[in-house]
Amino acid sequence: MNAKEFLLALCLIAIFAFNEVYGSPEAEAEPEANPDADPAAHLGGVLTDLVNRALG
Repeated sequence: MNAKEFLLALCLIAIFAFNEVYGSPEAEAEPEANPDADPAAHLGGVLTDLVNRALG
């Protein structure tokens, strides 16, 4: 995998993670259900899951 392919994969992972957190109806309903929810922490978890899926 060269540098361009790596950067493309990294960008795609970031886009999918952003959509997972901020683009889904579940993410919009989450603050009402849990006012202490931290979107940044959730985004980190989503990124970890996506990277693990890509590598696994």
